[in-house]
Amino acid sequence: MWIAVLVGAVAVALWAVRDWDDIRLGGQPEESPPPIIEEAGPEGEPVQEREPPEVSDPEPEPAEEPPQLEPPVVPEVELPAPTPEPEPVPETTEARLTLRFAGESWVDVRDGENNPLVLGVVQGPTTREFEAEPPFSMVIGNADVVAVELDGEPVDLTPHRRGRVARLTLDVD
Repeated sequence: MWIAVLVGAVAVALWAVRDWDDIRLGGQPEESPPPIIEEAGPEGEPVQEREPPEVSDPEPEPAEEPPQLEPPVVPEVELPAPTPEPEPVPETTEARLTLRFAGESWVDVRDGENNPLVLGVVQGPTTREFEAEPPFSMVIGNADVVAVELDGEPVDLTPHRRGRVARLTLDVD
């Protein structure tokens, strides 16, 4: 008999621990009945434990749908068409620089952004033409063999020479 009582106490303890874990983890204890324990028969027969019958939860009633509200009617207002701003016409400030070499010359020619257009020794006779942003800064060695033109107009190197080297900056006026 004491075995039946011991088994019953263990079953009740397990059921209590399960509900305590549910409560500790934020849940609600299940409302299920404890397992049914059959009384032991004549001494020596084992105690039989049965699971309680399954109880299904009733279907929850469907929640009432909130009434559908119509969106407010907003009158259409015609806005004036935006006036596009005219795109600015980029000013082409590029100029054409022409160098005519009759013989060997050392040159350093740079555009308005200080990018080298030609740098080093040029063997003549040859012609070099550039279209770039002025002002052009130039150092021309052996200037006697070089003729310079800016936008088709000849440039006199004489006032810019010291010995055989001409140093000058040309801009479009």
